[in-house]
Amino acid sequence: QKYGEENIYGRAIYAGNDIILPNYRTSVEEGFNYLKKNFEDGVFSEERLDEAVRRILKAIEFVSTEPENPTEFTKDDEMLLRNLSKDCVTAVCDDGLSAKLETPDKERLFVVITETNVGDASHINEITLAKWYEPENIVKKIKAEFPESGLEVIPEFSNQIHHEMILNKARDYKEVVFVTYCNHSCYLGVDELTKRTEILMDSLLRSNKLSTVVHFGNPFAIKNLRHIPRKIFGYMIPDSQLHAIDVLKGNCEAKGTLPYEINFK
Repeated sequence: QKYGEENIYGRAIYAGNDIILPNYRTSVEEGFNYLKKNFEDGVFSEERLDEAVRRILKAIEFVSTEPENPTEFTKDDEMLLRNLSKDCVTAVCDDGLSAKLETPDKERLFVVITETNVGDASHINEITLAKWYEPENIVKKIKAEFPESGLEVIPEFSNQIHHEMILNKARDYKEVVFVTYCNHSCYLGVDELTKRTEILMDSLLRSNKLSTVVHFGNPFAIKNLRHIPRKIFGYMIPDSQLHAIDVLKGNCEAKGTLPYEINFK
């Protein structure tokens, strides 16, 4: 069954011409029946089934075998884990530009993107990952480290009033620092910035106001934006969001590297 065609087997998920395992809403019994039915209908071959079984048996053998040289968890390992949320923060800056903000605080405006409040729609039990982005704590951290800077919070699905407010306020500051995030949620597509956020950031970039973006989540989300001189990346660890602000203040170094190569504009 090809992607986009009616799913005649209920809640199993398909992609291309190959079947993927049923999703988490499907019971084990239902999942087995879907797979059995597809096998009987010739959706996948016996060779493909044998290959899957071999992989499962290999995994079972691996996890049930006592290693010859068990790994010892040392104090150094403990320290690495304890510092992970700080050491993962990554800075991608223009040549000669430090990750630390150099402009006086009072000449800087922070704009923090927050989640849109779904209000009465909350009863629909929208599927999402565990909450990890914490804009409230980011705002508190910015106020503590940059008390003289301007600060505005707008939703990811901002409207014309939000945009007009930010663009007007930006005229009174030498630079703008944008704090963004993206979160992948089941059935809602790829993780990326909203088009509204991108348009607002593009307007600030055209006027040479946007000097820095602090982004949490998939770094590819800002790949297609106009050139941003200073890019700070944190990941899906709440503490890393606070450490990213510490990097901007110069309290700690950005030691991380991007997990893959990205050709930013």
